[in-house]
Amino acid sequence: MAYQTKSYRKFVATAATAALVASAVAPAASAASVSQFKDVAAKYQDAVKYLVDNGITEGTSKTTFGTYDSVKRGDAAVWIAKALKLDTSKAPDAGFKDVNSRVAGAVNALYAAKIISGKSATSFAPDATLTRGEMAKIIANAYNLESNKDVPFKDLGPTFGPYIKALYEFGITTGTSETTFGTGNNITRGDFAIFLKRASEVAPEVKSVSAINTTTLTLTGTGLKGLKAENLTIAGNTVSEVTSTDGKTATVKLAAALVPDQEYSLVVKVKDVEKTLNFKFTYEVTKAAVVAGTFDDDTKGQKLQLKINDADADFDALKVAGYTVKFVAVDKDNNDVSADFFKDVATGALADSLTIGDYTVQVSVSKGSTVVVSEKQTIKVRNQELAATAVKSYVLTNTNVAEQKSSTLVVGETATIDEITVTANGADFDVTDIDKFKVSSSSPAVVSVSGNTLTANTPGTATISVSYGDVKKDFTVTVANTDRKVAKFTPASTSVAIVGTNGKTATVSVSAVDQYGDLVANAPIYVEAPTSIATSANTTTEADGKATVTLTSVAAGSGVVVLKNDSGTTLGSFGVRVTQHDNVASKRLEIVKKPDDKTYSADNTLDLNADLNVEYALNFYNSENLPNGKADLQADDYKVSYNADIVTIGTAATGLQDKVAIDGENLTITAKAVGSTNVAIYDSANLLVGQFTITVTNTGYSINSVSFKTVPTIDYKNKTITVRDVLDVVSSHNDDIVKGITLNKPTAHAIRIDEATGELYIDADGNGLYTPGEVVLATVTGEVASGATNLQVGAFDIFTGITTTATGDKGTVIFKVLENDGKTIKASTSVNVDVK
Repeated sequence: MAYQTKSYRKFVATAATAALVASAVAPAASAASVSQFKDVAAKYQDAVKYLVDNGITEGTSKTTFGTYDSVKRGDAAVWIAKALKLDTSKAPDAGFKDVNSRVAGAVNALYAAKIISGKSATSFAPDATLTRGEMAKIIANAYNLESNKDVPFKDLGPTFGPYIKALYEFGITTGTSETTFGTGNNITRGDFAIFLKRASEVAPEVKSVSAINTTTLTLTGTGLKGLKAENLTIAGNTVSEVTSTDGKTATVKLAAALVPDQEYSLVVKVKDVEKTLNFKFTYEVTKAAVVAGTFDDDTKGQKLQLKINDADADFDALKVAGYTVKFVAVDKDNNDVSADFFKDVATGALADSLTIGDYTVQVSVSKGSTVVVSEKQTIKVRNQELAATAVKSYVLTNTNVAEQKSSTLVVGETATIDEITVTANGADFDVTDIDKFKVSSSSPAVVSVSGNTLTANTPGTATISVSYGDVKKDFTVTVANTDRKVAKFTPASTSVAIVGTNGKTATVSVSAVDQYGDLVANAPIYVEAPTSIATSANTTTEADGKATVTLTSVAAGSGVVVLKNDSGTTLGSFGVRVTQHDNVASKRLEIVKKPDDKTYSADNTLDLNADLNVEYALNFYNSENLPNGKADLQADDYKVSYNADIVTIGTAATGLQDKVAIDGENLTITAKAVGSTNVAIYDSANLLVGQFTITVTNTGYSINSVSFKTVPTIDYKNKTITVRDVLDVVSSHNDDIVKGITLNKPTAHAIRIDEATGELYIDADGNGLYTPGEVVLATVTGEVASGATNLQVGAFDIFTGITTTATGDKGTVIFKVLENDGKTIKASTSVNVDVK
């Protein structure tokens, strides 16, 4: 008998799982049709259709399925192997001497996966009939079904009893009578079809959940091969992938990172039955590793990959957990070049310009006296621009929607192709220079291209090619002729809880999505909430396509909040519950979000050029893990320690070891110098309440892209064309805020435009006016191109604008975003005038 390697058995199990998922999504084509079989009674119709549609079998002839014929062992092996979609060509020889070429691959693959066995070491008996007991063993092994519960059958026998119990437990069989399974009877092709179909539909059961890193969960249970992402929900997060190789454990990937030491609830819903399991992620670093890679010498935004405990590092979670990360790089001469090699040694972000060569990189992750150091790793820097092997990804940006998620444009719309990612030498890097890639269209009549801008002209489809050197990536753009309208309102959470019945509030973010799947700005949302539970005001989505719905508690209870459009049509809903558990069960140090104050950061990294402050609160949570107030840090005599050379806290910063009284209800931290410091909070008894790390950086800003509005041809008089027509300008008490400006790095501050000079700048101090020292990004100008009729050619004031006066006015009005040299055009757009 041939030996089956561990690697092959693992391969088979993995392939089987992938195949089950694939077969559920895309059934194999089959030449046969259930309707052509004359011997398939209604009882067997669905099961036989499952086998035929998935290419498992085509029947015994063109007109018969052989429903009541016995199943041969060889045929059963072929059926199971096809159902699991095993690779029968690579299975090691099982050692059976009596299998022909038709069944040998299936038998070998199933034997290697420990699903089926032979009659002896050298005999499989492929032509012998299969008994119902043998069938139970094969099905249970194939789908990892187990049970020890009692069954009513009296004819189990010790060999097949456990497997028959499993089939009975999962509803695959009810037996040949109330007290018999028919263990020794031959299984018919029709019954085997029913058992196989039912096994493929076994409902999974999750028994436990644990978090192994910030974005990965491990589940235990039964039938987990059939578990899908849509069966699992976590408030405030999204399950992106579920995989299982043995049906007993499953790996769950999350779209957003878990916060260390925070309680979470996983809701499992299978066939309308819900089960909630609670878990907590604890970030304890035991292993760190830098991933080897090759990087470009002059590409911005590159970053080394760090593995923590064999999973991708979550730097925010590390900071929350109190860890400090530091990368070190040395060149071939063993010189420390970290200062030039890294833009940020705490995240592995690389400098914009690197010297070609090989470097040795190591990382240390420390917390108190605990220090975890990685193995040394070689990082290569090359000129990758001519060595690309693939265009990996791109981003499509459409100014007519808040966010373009689909590949559909409406006639007249334009969209830009940005954020190109290219693969070269086994590593991925971003191409930020639009001159280094080319965009083309297979049908300019449908979608025309200018630079990296697509224009939708007529209904139809066009293949868009993004080329970089000798490689390219194709995708299809569909042009529709139907105007966009809101099709649904999607809440960020399917349910919300409010703590307390005395006017407490909660908020839910709601997205407006059009019929093409894209986010819509300025969409009115009419809210109907149960009057006995909560009240809410109507609202409108902002520029990002999202709005905030506020709920206020009235009385304990639960109900449904309904979201309608202005026509009264229901486009979304979510559940709401008011709880009376108005208590404090836990306390957490958390960042206070201040979106309206642009001097405050949303994370623990502060920039001396921009977000100089961050504010922390000591928040309370009730026994249901719901927010319920906060501590007054000043009134309760809390103290703080930190490095006063790096940041300032309150008014009495005297040193790292000194306990300084907190100045204010919350903790406000202001950047002072580049570096990192641990910040620790103590109560009046000098007991540690919590701690975190603040990192201060000092990097400049520049514009990556500008999102202009799409303006139709101006064909009427008395229309004044200003910068507000082409840029998303939001009126403010001082200088107006400009949205749609993408920078080389995020900023929490507003980008404003100076009405006197047209300069775009970052409002670092938040006073709404330009202050000397703040970053000037670019200047916006306006001009009428030569050749215009009845329009004054040349520059004009972009705020006063230029006005059409009479029929015959004709020309092109151009708006430019110029870099600080006053010559280089960063972005531009135009408005056509043709007054009828």
